Amino acid sequence: MLAAGAVAALLVVSGCSDSGSSDDKAAAVGQQAAAAAAGPPVISEADAKALMTKITAANNKANLALDPEQVGGYEAEASLASDAAGLISYVGRPLGEFDYELETLLAPSSTAGADFFVADAVVGSATQHYPLVLAKAGADWKVVHSAPLEVPLPELQKGAAGSVEVVDRADPAKTLLISPEQVAQEHATALGTAGGKGPFAGDATSAKVVESDQAREQIRFEDGAAPDALDIKTTVTPYPVRALRTKDGGALVAYSTQTEFVATKAGAEADLGPILTKLGGRTAPGKVSVTILNMWWTKVPAMGKGDKVTVLGGTNQPVSVK
Repeated sequence: MLAAGAVAALLVVSGCSDSGSSDDKAAAVGQQAAAAAAGPPVISEADAKALMTKITAANNKANLALDPEQVGGYEAEASLASDAAGLISYVGRPLGEFDYELETLLAPSSTAGADFFVADAVVGSATQHYPLVLAKAGADWKVVHSAPLEVPLPELQKGAAGSVEVVDRADPAKTLLISPEQVAQEHATALGTAGGKGPFAGDATSAKVVESDQAREQIRFEDGAAPDALDIKTTVTPYPVRALRTKDGGALVAYSTQTEFVATKAGAEADLGPILTKLGGRTAPGKVSVTILNMWWTKVPAMGKGDKVTVLGGTNQPVSVK
């Protein structure tokens, strides 16, 4: 939040028969979801606005001081890992102040057992959207996922009280092309494949976000020498995958991945430049590992309504050098 101046598999059970048609199951799922979303949102719009004002002030204070220790006061999970590293490694002019303006509150029902909501915010006259995921961290709401987007969020399904519907990360009712947790895994796999693969085939947005070629160029050894070998591995982070139902029956999914670049050159000292050096200082001769964290927003189609996942956007932040 360094803003300012950031296949579906068929379930086969031996000895069991289908208990109803797809339409019957879809209707049942819809009825259950409607019941879960019937209560009031987990946070009111007035309280959300007050919370955003408080978080903005804390964020500006941390940015001004370039103090990563302060970030934990208002952030957690992937957002904390990314923004703390961003302040540690920041090089440039002082960060200016900014003000989040809550544009749309997307909050699940208090009766749905959800512990998170989305505050879709804007900053001044910027064209980007800042859909911030806030989750309970102890007694406090903290920002846990913060990936600005150039495109608006898809319209979400809402109950009578204005609450949005949470989609279980495992999608046990098989309402989606692939479940939210599968989306994260498939994306991590696709990030290591030119042009993507599977439900991410043809995805061009991820490559623009991750900028693997730029990372390769930045990982150098003494005298600007390229590594003899560079191993790249992308995995899903341990932070939660969260999803909300879109109006067309699909899902808006938030999750994060991390890519580790391990470069080797026998006996040579790494020469990584000021930003990466701030994250890890000197490394052992002959090898360096750089980890980059990406927070993502994707849209998954409903079962039978498409075969591709749409990557809406993401962040790209080096978080570790060793």
